Amino acid sequence: MTTPFLLKTQTRGHEVTLRFYPPSHAYDGSMVSSFIIMALDEQNRILALKKGKGFAILRGVTEWEDDSDEATVRREVSEEAYVTLDFVAHAAVIETMPEDSFTGKPVVTLVMAGRVKSLNPYPPQEKHRRAFLSKPDFLKHCAADNPEVCPQLLDMVEKAVK
Repeated sequence: MTTPFLLKTQTRGHEVTLRFYPPSHAYDGSMVSSFIIMALDEQNRILALKKGKGFAILRGVTEWEDDSDEATVRREVSEEAYVTLDFVAHAAVIETMPEDSFTGKPVVTLVMAGRVKSLNPYPPQEKHRRAFLSKPDFLKHCAADNPEVCPQLLDMVEKAVK
């Protein structure tokens, strides 16, 4: 079994322990609660969404029509940023402690990496929110909310897209 990278952080006023594993880590698929989606363009800039005066990482959840993790990621990126991805890969598995109180199992977030294939036009009624951030800009904006987590995420994503 792989030894995880451990990180204690605050979420909604509570201390939680995040265990970062490589993408090969076995996890209970029924405990996947969400996806963190990081797509890079040809210049290795990170796709983000404008949020108020800042930026947000794309996140998503599986819907009934999604038949795989990859399908979830492609749908979420298309819906939120109007971007088509070339390829998608698992970058990391994050198990969050404390464990789910009902099952006693860790809650799982999958970190997914992708390469941007094309930018699609926003419909006229939609506000354009897509942005591409350089690595320093991404870390600056992301670090405001999660200073310990963002560098770890970016490192795992960069390894997955090489």
